[in-house]
Amino acid sequence: MGASQVDSIDGDSVPIALLRLEKLMRDAPAPVDGVAPPRGPARTFNISVRRMVCRLPETAAEKRARQETAAAAEASRKRGADGELKAPPKREYEYVNGLRLYGALVQYVLGPVRGRLGGPDMSLVHGSEIRMLVGLIGLTGTDFTRGLPQAGAKSVYDMVQDLWPGLYSSYEKGAARFNPSRFLNKVVAGVYQAKFPKHCSGNGLRATLSTLGDSILSERTRKSIPGEETLLCTARNVNWLLQYWVSACEDESQQYPDPIQMDYGFARVKGKIGFAA
Repeated sequence: MGASQVDSIDGDSVPIALLRLEKLMRDAPAPVDGVAPPRGPARTFNISVRRMVCRLPETAAEKRARQETAAAAEASRKRGADGELKAPPKREYEYVNGLRLYGALVQYVLGPVRGRLGGPDMSLVHGSEIRMLVGLIGLTGTDFTRGLPQAGAKSVYDMVQDLWPGLYSSYEKGAARFNPSRFLNKVVAGVYQAKFPKHCSGNGLRATLSTLGDSILSERTRKSIPGEETLLCTARNVNWLLQYWVSACEDESQQYPDPIQMDYGFARVKGKIGFAA
């Protein structure tokens, strides 16, 4: 077993690669007397994802400068000094080192959370950290899930250490799924409480939505936040996404579940699969 190179055509490639690496880490022989074995899946396997360059978040000034530079470059590109049309610029690509990204997420992002939670129970989810992060990825919007209005991917990622206890308490390791009720009351409610701390009070999703609805936030903002039924559907969609990605990268013999069932929040609408609520 050696390194693999993946040409990414979709944003799903990186989390799927991380799930695959997490499985290899779980299957790797355990250290003996603190010394890892010289060989094994974790020692010989890595996944590199080749993808188009991902632009990091910009400040307003950086964005304006980039746009001005791009406009000037485009104007000079169209016609050279001789008046001839020039070839368009080539696409830029980058490589994501899966094993390094996995290590950084587990050590630097989630490591401080482990220390804060403490206690032996954290061992119950050890080796499933990436699966749990998929829950947050699902909440930011994918091909199969809707994102949470008013809470973009960067906002949710910035909250990850505060949301981790909720993910931990709602994740069911044996079933590789989240308990929908706990997920809504601990994670989804936590997102909106962190996003609008001055406008939320109470515990759980119902209290959070109620106080947001009665808050002084603009009418547009209040109306954009989904109700309980839609958010429950989203939580179920996240569970299907996790099952789908796990079946794709961990066990080739495992079939992903049929999404058209209550547990996964999808329904057939006019011959097409859509969200049940």
